[in-house]
Amino acid sequence: MTGTGTENDPYIVDNWEDFQKLNFNSSYVKWADSENKIIDFNDIMPEGYTETVNFNGYFIDFNGWTFKNFHSTADIVIGGNVSQIKNLIFKDFYIFSAGEINCIFNAVLENCVISGVITAEKATFTHDNITDSALNLKITLKNDFTLVKVSGGNSGTTTRYITGSKINIDILSSYFIIGNAEYYDTKFYADNNIFTGKMTFTGNKAITLQGGNYNIFALKSNYVFLYQGSGLSLYNSELAHKNTKSTDVFIGCTTKQLKDPAYLYNSGFPAGVSDD
Repeated sequence: MTGTGTENDPYIVDNWEDFQKLNFNSSYVKWADSENKIIDFNDIMPEGYTETVNFNGYFIDFNGWTFKNFHSTADIVIGGNVSQIKNLIFKDFYIFSAGEINCIFNAVLENCVISGVITAEKATFTHDNITDSALNLKITLKNDFTLVKVSGGNSGTTTRYITGSKINIDILSSYFIIGNAEYYDTKFYADNNIFTGKMTFTGNKAITLQGGNYNIFALKSNYVFLYQGSGLSLYNSELAHKNTKSTDVFIGCTTKQLKDPAYLYNSGFPAGVSDD
């Protein structure tokens, strides 16, 4: 391990043991360039973790490393004094709890690829921002799932968002909400995202999609979902429940239309089209 932990001279690590030795005061960490950028938790902790695993370092650049086969039964899965995680591939994880999972990642995710399975009573994916990332999640819950839960207080405004990301979910639960603000002085935005997958619900209330602007929801649902947001978003009306509530800013479209750049542009989208 080299470096002093500053922005211009981050700690450079290339193995899990050195990474875990970093203390909570570590500021900047970067994983090294290497021919083998893989951490396999079947070799490190095959029985899985029962307590929070700390990603030590305040700003961590994983530099394209792959962490795979991570198993956990903790209520807070990834924690530590970490503010930002970027350039991480975290795949084939399995998170299980007989109760509630408070969060999977307690940090900003930027340019990350996250894929795996979550099984619990109820769960929250993160309390922080998701930017320019790809999520592929299979979720089975008895109660509700929240993708981003905004925790705030009464001393200033807190803002959380998902932006520029592709999120694929296969979910079985009683309720799903993309963004949730706990307090009156917190805000949530979802901008320029593509949501795909399948939603199967056992509850008796509409699924809430709290959005911002320029989102595409190509989600198959067995139940009504509602859109709460002032920004323009589109949904696939061929996949959504027939009684899904639309507004003048939440517009139902066909699969063909959602893949048509001209249609998207004429609908008010600045540019781009789903390639899914």
